[in-house]
Amino acid sequence: MAQAQAGLARGITAQAAGAQVDALFNFSQSIAFDPSQIEALSRLNILSTDISGGTISQWILSDFEARDPH
Repeated sequence: MAQAQAGLARGITAQAAGAQVDALFNFSQSIAFDPSQIEALSRLNILSTDISGGTISQWILSDFEARDPH
């Protein structure tokens, strides 16, 4: 239960910081430890929708482009 709560907290922090992929990972971990984590499941569903819609993929590509030195 504590691991599930920690995963949820890390996911919320990552999501607030704009680290959507890290948030997705942490919400998934939270649910793996405790499938009754309704808030984590809800947030995971929203992020999954963003991924299938291409939003997160575009953020990742934009981040790579911004870091590219040329």
